[in-house]
Amino acid sequence: FKKIVSFETELDQPILDCGADSVVIVEFVDQIETKFAVSLEIEDDTTLRDIIGQLKSS
Repeated sequence: FKKIVSFETELDQPILDCGADSVVIVEFVDQIETKFAVSLEIEDDTTLRDIIGQLKSS
């Protein structure tokens, strides 16, 4: 996350509340979806922990 978005965030902090531009966050999600061949469900309160859970369950 930090490598792409240039911000650190807690695992339980919503990724849209980290202070980064939303376009950069969309790029992060895009890269994860491409790398792991998944379609992530992202909501206003989605955290990194939520994304990890989605990856583990796919």
